[in-house]
Amino acid sequence: MSYASALFCHHADPETYFQSTVARMKRKAAGCHYVFDAGTSFLHNRFYVYASSLRGAEFRITLSQDQSKALQKKGPGSLEHFLWSELEKQGFPASKVQ
Repeated sequence: MSYASALFCHHADPETYFQSTVARMKRKAAGCHYVFDAGTSFLHNRFYVYASSLRGAEFRITLSQDQSKALQKKGPGSLEHFLWSELEKQGFPASKVQ
């Protein structure tokens, strides 16, 4: 990640930061037979990450906006690291994708 994009992401609104992080994760996982998607729920102020494999395994993470903001304040890469870690706890082979 370039300095300019890291700076942008660090100061972006939480939803933009979240969406750009998941987009980066999608690019990394593109060649590994995994599909990523993300969503937001404005009603409940939640962010969602879904990952699934071609073999049918599914993984899901839910974060509140406050959790996302806190990770965003920690600096570039914090949210992505957290998401990979949570996926790995569920059995997702994150080490093969990162």
